Amino acid sequence: MLTAALLTNGKQHFGLVVRSPVPCRSMSGFRIRTRIFAMLFAFAFTGYVQRSSVSIAAERMMPELGLTQVQIGWLFTAFLLTYSVFQIPGALVGQVLGARRILTAIGLVTVLASLLTAAAPLIAAAGVMFIALLLARSLLGAAQSALFPIASGTIRFWFPVGAWASGQGLIVTGLWLGAATATPLVAWLMQGYGWQAALVITSVPSLLLVALWYWFARDHPEEHSMVSAAERAELHANPPYDPGAPLTARRVFRVLADPQILRITASYFIMNYVFYLVMFWSFLYLVQERHLSVLESGWLASLPFVVAGAASAAGGISPWTKMRSRCLRS
Repeated sequence: MLTAALLTNGKQHFGLVVRSPVPCRSMSGFRIRTRIFAMLFAFAFTGYVQRSSVSIAAERMMPELGLTQVQIGWLFTAFLLTYSVFQIPGALVGQVLGARRILTAIGLVTVLASLLTAAAPLIAAAGVMFIALLLARSLLGAAQSALFPIASGTIRFWFPVGAWASGQGLIVTGLWLGAATATPLVAWLMQGYGWQAALVITSVPSLLLVALWYWFARDHPEEHSMVSAAERAELHANPPYDPGAPLTARRVFRVLADPQILRITASYFIMNYVFYLVMFWSFLYLVQERHLSVLESGWLASLPFVVAGAASAAGGISPWTKMRSRCLRS
């Protein structure tokens, strides 16, 4: 949301009050932005697989590494702390360097952090192993902090303003499905191959996505040779963006102080407290307190995310459905 607001130069366009509908004639045919969106969806999916995998692996990490439940909690906190601190800086850097380079860096560093987590017992002595794990999780949080701000900015550039809500809703669907997939997948891999292999197997394949993104994606539609004039014309109704406008502290503060941004921030604070409580601790609760098997706990812990993914998909599709209905009636 901050990125979308800054990209409209802080002028009454915060992704909430713009009312420019997509023309009916633009609602058929293939668009390059569909491929861009598919990769953003995949980044959300793989990002949540990698960030939530340690909450499953913790069941084996504690007895094998001699970690306490409190120490596992600190690993979760290390991720959330850097993830929160670097959200705004990551968005601002992404605005300057562009989505193509920043999402490539995010993907690479995310895999590196996951590999360092798996390798920590091998490369660090017992006395400093926990510190190595903290640093790896902190690196993961810093890397992924800019993921969704950059995705929001990409939607702003590549999609007509009337499709912004649908794009955001469907990307959120990707993160929920990533979280839903991680719990049974990591649980199954952990039982068969160990927790370290589970982290590696669920991380390394995302390098293919990173390579594809860097090869195919561009920061703006006009930079992509495959984007047709008709597709670019569909973006003419978008709020104006001046790339030469200075990114000042006053401009950032004006966005942050906007009442709509403040209300959304408050709602995210409340929602994310519950969300991360469920994501990081539900699997361990089912194993330790309900005495379910690892696989049973993995499947059950995925259910809240499956339902959330379905709800997000419905919310994302709803604006598009309304526009489609309007076009059919006109």
